[in-house]
Amino acid sequence: MAVRSGYAVRRKFRFLTRALIIAVILVGTVLILSLRHFARDRAEADLQRQARETLVLQSSVLTDHLEKFWLLPPLLAGRDTIQTLFANGDTAAVVAEAKRVAGLSGAKDILFLRPDGTVFASAYGDYDSLEFSGSVLLQTAFQNRLGRQTLHGPADQPLYAFASAVKRDGALLGAIAVLIGLDQLESIWALSREPIVVTRQDIVLTGNRPHWAGMSFHSSDRGPGLLVTRSEETGLVRLREEPGADLSRLVYLAERDLPLLDWQLHALIDAKPLSQAADLALAVGTLLTVLAGLGALTLLKRSEMATGRLRSERAQALRLERRVRDRTVELRSVNQSLAHEVQVRQMAEEQLKQTQSELIHTAKLAVLGQMSATLSHEYNQPIAAVRSQAENAKTFLARGQPEPADKALSHIVRLTERMGELSKSLLGFARRPGSDIAPTNLAAALDEALMLTGPRLRKAAIAVDRQAVHNKLRIMGGRLRLTQVFVNLINNAADALEGLGVAPEKANQTVGPLRIVISAAIENDQCLVRVEDNGPGLPDRTPNDIFEPFVSTKGVGEGLGVGLSVVDSIVSDFGGTIEAGSSAMGGACFDIRLALAVDGEVSAQPVNDRAGVWKR
Repeated sequence: MAVRSGYAVRRKFRFLTRALIIAVILVGTVLILSLRHFARDRAEADLQRQARETLVLQSSVLTDHLEKFWLLPPLLAGRDTIQTLFANGDTAAVVAEAKRVAGLSGAKDILFLRPDGTVFASAYGDYDSLEFSGSVLLQTAFQNRLGRQTLHGPADQPLYAFASAVKRDGALLGAIAVLIGLDQLESIWALSREPIVVTRQDIVLTGNRPHWAGMSFHSSDRGPGLLVTRSEETGLVRLREEPGADLSRLVYLAERDLPLLDWQLHALIDAKPLSQAADLALAVGTLLTVLAGLGALTLLKRSEMATGRLRSERAQALRLERRVRDRTVELRSVNQSLAHEVQVRQMAEEQLKQTQSELIHTAKLAVLGQMSATLSHEYNQPIAAVRSQAENAKTFLARGQPEPADKALSHIVRLTERMGELSKSLLGFARRPGSDIAPTNLAAALDEALMLTGPRLRKAAIAVDRQAVHNKLRIMGGRLRLTQVFVNLINNAADALEGLGVAPEKANQTVGPLRIVISAAIENDQCLVRVEDNGPGLPDRTPNDIFEPFVSTKGVGEGLGVGLSVVDSIVSDFGGTIEAGSSAMGGACFDIRLALAVDGEVSAQPVNDRAGVWKR
């Protein structure tokens, strides 16, 4: 039975191997043809791009070469000296002037023509035999336009002529023709390895193959030309370097008409990259096909081995099955004991999950308690201000003064909005530090803080002195949270000046009127904001304790001890630092260093140094 099964497997995989080889050959053929077609298309596109660029460049060279001369005939014809020479017939003077101009311009020759088209003077006399009578060149010039014409000099030398009529007082005196040689173009184009040809009426005028001059460009019934065959669809042609020669090569032909000159510019780009790209695609496709075939055969062989191994394992499984039956009874009893153990473990896991849930709930309650304490502390100031403004409004209404009462009620509206913003600020306090940092006006935040704390300061007769806080000074932070910083620091200073939470031996140390001084300066590309007072100063404790939550020197019900903790957290979120120490006025001093905004303006003076700084 096993022998039959093994034979069937081998027969099956022999059939699959043959089918795989046929499939690889078919797919490989399609792949090779596709790659070859794609590579040839890409190479042909590159040839077209190269030909277009060559045409644009060489057309510009040709135009620039000719444009140097087209203004020369009108300028000469308009000169009084030239017109006088024509009128007087002074041939010697005309020749001298022509030689001078031709030498300066680089023209092949300059001809002075009578109205009938005969040459009566020239710079060098090489082209005096040319006949211009009835030519398009003179007809156009005598119509007060710039004459243009392609000419052939001695030995069939190609030339190009510009002509302009010479007139005086409306009378036609003759014409001036400037002859331009095309041999300079041959020297310029000689730098190009690929053939560049200018033809007129399918006859080669010039190019970087001088021996082609005068030959027919296309083959026709009249005789063979340089181009043997041509494909209009692809632009590929067979180029025969010499008419009548047997050898030819495949090139890409790009053409551009120059209607103003009655010429045609041709660029012939070697098409050898097409065959090279096709050969490379053939090699790559063949290699990929061979690799894919070898990979597929390897996988098929592995599948055959895996199938044989699977059949062997099935036979072993049958033998093992009989042994498993013998041990089923033993395993049943073991399973029962394991089920009991699993039940115990599940109960323990449920108890662990319950404990973890209680711990998470406890942690949430702790965070909620801290936020509630902060909310209670931060709402005390606006609530007190609302009450003060409400009492003022009531007093003004009783006096029949509606405008001050309306102003007080507007303050109450803004304070309620402020309380809403404080709620948003507490939510932002829980976010990742720095998420709401933007250029912020320092003076605006300070004004808002002084508005909130103003009623209490006036009631306690505490004067606030703002020094060097420019209206346009901007720092990196958030307006609402920066206002919280100033509110907490000003209230802490007010508490100290009122003796709240101060040790008995320091309660009467304030000298003179109660003062809070707020100043700003620029130090080391940072904004230094200082808040100081002339109160009894900071308590004798370690520096770190003063910024810890719920640490307060005040009595029960007088404070929660979270103000400076909030200040420290906000300043740290802004990327700044806060330092606590002693003021030169005798009280406490807090220095806040914040980053300047990029567009911030500096208009603050440095702050005087003082000793005993505690750094957080």
